[in-house]
Amino acid sequence: MVRRLPNGRDLTLRHLMNHTSGLPEYFEAKGCIDALRAAPDKVWKPAELVTYVLDAKPLFAPGQGWAYADTNYILVGMAVEQATGRTVYGEVQRRLLEPLKLTRTIPSDRRELPDLIRAIRGRAVRSGSRGG
Repeated sequence: MVRRLPNGRDLTLRHLMNHTSGLPEYFEAKGCIDALRAAPDKVWKPAELVTYVLDAKPLFAPGQGWAYADTNYILVGMAVEQATGRTVYGEVQRRLLEPLKLTRTIPSDRRELPDLIRAIRGRAVRSGSRGG
């Protein structure tokens, strides 16, 4: 798979974590949104999502620009799982959430999340202007 990732042979975890990898956003790839809409409750495996960027043209060479992409974090999670032999959510739970006693923090890996307060969209307010 690494050979088919844009910039795959030159990527580092640092590139992925600071969004300087040049990887495109997986959900902007042709067919991805249609697939997500067709199966809204499917729990997608990370490798399934990454397939949408395989063989794509990179946005820029690693370290030569910046562009946020969830694709980066998906690949970091896959690397964590490869290195630890455990799920990324298990590692986050064990290494961060439990020590910090964040008992109500859960993965956003499904459409409905318990106890989530939904945001209310409103009119944008410019700096220095009065909202209302």
